[in-house]
Amino acid sequence: GAMGDIGCYSLDMVLNAVGYPKPLTVTGYTSDFFGKNPATYPEHPEFFALVDGKRVQGGHHMEQYCLSNPEVRRRTAQYILKRLKECDGKGQYVFGQVDTPHGYCRCDNCMALDSEKERAGGGRSRTTRFVKTINDIADQVWEKCPTADLRMWAYLDYRQLPDGGKPDPRF
Repeated sequence: GAMGDIGCYSLDMVLNAVGYPKPLTVTGYTSDFFGKNPATYPEHPEFFALVDGKRVQGGHHMEQYCLSNPEVRRRTAQYILKRLKECDGKGQYVFGQVDTPHGYCRCDNCMALDSEKERAGGGRSRTTRFVKTINDIADQVWEKCPTADLRMWAYLDYRQLPDGGKPDPRF
């Protein structure tokens, strides 16, 4: 059958998609990584962005994660694999980021993902961080599902070309 769209209007990333028909297109934002679960913050504040010295749980369209956290990446890959399995591997997953230009994680490890040029430019562009993160997650998915159809958006603060690293050619 034709692919339906489960969409994800808010990075409220990886998906309030319960009950959508299969096969499907899985679209996610970074703030929906590994499935949105409000209980995650109290259990794992380290998964969330460090802003002004505090781990912050955002709201609608504002959820930012600590993208350098290996467990965030692992859980996101697991979530994508789970969703692809639900549609017999015929779906696609589109990586995107939250629709807000603020609240990005400022921990040392996340800042190290940004290029020197991006850091020197006031930190507005997050393309290099985004690309390095999704490349790692995609590698974990492709290791178990080599035919996974993974895609990425170029939008808002990650539409500039990355400065240090580039998207995997399989995207």
